[in-house]
Amino acid sequence: MAEWIARRYGSEVTWYPFDLHPEYPPEGIPRSQLIAKYGEEHVVHLRARFEAEGLTYNPHPEVVPNTMTALRVNELARDRGLHDAVHDALMKAYWHDARNIGDPDEVRE
Repeated sequence: MAEWIARRYGSEVTWYPFDLHPEYPPEGIPRSQLIAKYGEEHVVHLRARFEAEGLTYNPHPEVVPNTMTALRVNELARDRGLHDAVHDALMKAYWHDARNIGDPDEVRE
């Protein structure tokens, strides 16, 4: 993902951790709750935007994860010089492979 952004905009990308929804419980929230809040048309719009840029929009169908575990692992990877590879793997796991990156067992894999 970062490579795509850098190519697209000719920029250098530095990822920083950001907990977008700290209010989510550790197990995340049901995706249906998010869809009820924003509407199914929001999902259709996001999928179309991703596809227009040649990206895959395929998040986990049942859970919107609490990503704090993934953020922590990513920062540990940064400390060990592995941030880009771990970040890309986590992004692929979430957006492409529909993995629940809030689940510690999923993050371990």
